[in-house]
Amino acid sequence: MKKILTLLLFSTMLIYTSSATHLRCGYISVKRLSSTNLTCCITLTVFVSAGSPIAFGNGHLDFGDGSDLLLVPGGEAIIRPDLGPGIGVATFSIEHTFSGPGRYVIGYTEASRNGGIINFDSPLNTAFYIETSINLDPFLGTYNTPDFLVDPFFIAKTGVNLSLSIGAFSLEDFIVTYELSSPLREKGLIVSNYRLPDNFKVNPHNGLITWDTKYLDGYYAGEYLFAVKIHLSKYIDGNLYRLCTMLRDFQIILVDNEPEGILSDNSSLDENNRIYLSEGSNETIKVFYEPNTSENTTLNAYSALSENPDVFSFTTYDSAGADIKVGVLTLTSNSTIIRDNPYIITVRGAHRIESNLMYAADVVYMLYTRDLFPEIITRTEDTLAGITVTPNPVTDFLKVQLPHQQPAQLTLLDLSGKMMLKKFINESCVVDVRELPIGLYIIELHSGRARRTLKIIKD
Repeated sequence: MKKILTLLLFSTMLIYTSSATHLRCGYISVKRLSSTNLTCCITLTVFVSAGSPIAFGNGHLDFGDGSDLLLVPGGEAIIRPDLGPGIGVATFSIEHTFSGPGRYVIGYTEASRNGGIINFDSPLNTAFYIETSINLDPFLGTYNTPDFLVDPFFIAKTGVNLSLSIGAFSLEDFIVTYELSSPLREKGLIVSNYRLPDNFKVNPHNGLITWDTKYLDGYYAGEYLFAVKIHLSKYIDGNLYRLCTMLRDFQIILVDNEPEGILSDNSSLDENNRIYLSEGSNETIKVFYEPNTSENTTLNAYSALSENPDVFSFTTYDSAGADIKVGVLTLTSNSTIIRDNPYIITVRGAHRIESNLMYAADVVYMLYTRDLFPEIITRTEDTLAGITVTPNPVTDFLKVQLPHQQPAQLTLLDLSGKMMLKKFINESCVVDVRELPIGLYIIELHSGRARRTLKIIKD
């Protein structure tokens, strides 16, 4: 079964290379150009088969606001041999001014996707479609869609567990989360008979994809198409609001009979690989890459912090007497990087076999600089709703009750901002206010990134 399916796939790929279409995967980025108007720069990034005689373009861009569809002109792709043989990247950017505040779904459609994809039917007869939704409510302020540390195109080996990073990050101090989705044929419609393997998963917090490469009843070399929704959210007055969602297609090409690689480290972090560094502290982690070959091996780290040598360093060396490449990741926290939300760091081991760049496994770290035990956000709602503070006005003892058991920090302030009391609670506590002067006070409750501010009267 495996050999037959592989031969059929390669036959389809040969036909595709000579005469079929070329669009593999991609995404739509949006950047606000000003806080005083609704003009945005919209960029299409599409990964293509560079050897195809058909150029990217001549598809339609829908701005989602009722304006006319834009016919995107054709354009040349930039060859990307680092991604594999015959892979290129094409881009198109345009500025567009939306007529008013609101939520808009920006979509791009072109006929059609590349052939040879295993996990849905008739890819050559399926339109290529990508979309990003944005919320231009002035209440939410200005923002840009997330950027990416790595490209959405991977080559890996069949029968070997893989872990690959989506690598999304926000230069702004916003929350990025991930959700598995389906590639779309057009708005609201998935591709025909799309099949997602049961054991294909994405970590919703750090964007790490894991898969044992098993598909249906076996392991089959070939091309697979997947999609992930990347959500960008923001806290305002203790409530979490969705800013935008990018639907990002990506492809994984599985190949047979190549050396496998193993990536590991010497850390003892949690399941989300969270690192906390208070200002002035540092951390060093060693990453080990064992590719079972000593030729053309690389080990690299990617992060928005990589341009700042004062806080980020990654060096490599070859171990003595063993085909293991060692990476040394050194992180130092200072005042320039302190923020509420984490920085994403992806470390990737790879080796090139002939013309194919074989990826081993990625490891993803989440570097926090403000909270020691930050709450992992799983929903867009106020996690501190339902707090009771009684009695109010209060004379002697104030009882604070949380809606459910959760670690929280309570701070009591006077109107000048002076801290009168600070303590940690799990579900409820009693605060002694007998010694406080009569007047108005502020209680701040902080749990993870959820915050709630309440006023009390001491009489």
